[in-house]
Amino acid sequence: MMKNFSADYGKNQVLVAVVPQSKYVETINYIMVSVVKSGRLCYVTLNKPYAIMEKEFKEFQIDTKDVEFIDCVSGSAADKQGKAVFVSSPRALTELSITISGMLAKNINSMLFDSLSTLLIYHEQGMAIKFVHSMISKVRATEKKCVFLLLEEDAKSEMMKDVTMFADKVVYL
Repeated sequence: MMKNFSADYGKNQVLVAVVPQSKYVETINYIMVSVVKSGRLCYVTLNKPYAIMEKEFKEFQIDTKDVEFIDCVSGSAADKQGKAVFVSSPRALTELSITISGMLAKNINSMLFDSLSTLLIYHEQGMAIKFVHSMISKVRATEKKCVFLLLEEDAKSEMMKDVTMFADKVVYL
């Protein structure tokens, strides 16, 4: 199933990748290999600090020289360190939206959003769905690509039902 991700990514602008929790790290690394090959990437992390993500990618021999991070975990609002822009919290949707808009205006090809499931921890579904719809609109307007990660356990959520209306394809990995 994973071998088809590269083809799906190549053909679609907005993907939702449904990931089993038991294979989360392995699947993210697999997705990163495909996405990084297509050029500059913005990795939005709501789960782990960027420094940890970058270290994990390097351990899997994923070249991160063309990856910029939006870190919503470390909590250093409006700070810039290395290849990361920090958002004060996963709860700060306006700040996150502005930061993503800034990244999309840069010379990046795609965005990887990790993850919709984490977004649901911090926000009620209606608010999270509006935010994701706004992000998809921004991605489409800038003609970039985006992959939204969602845990398999959340595949029957209202979030999934609504986001699939806006995405080009949902892939189960």
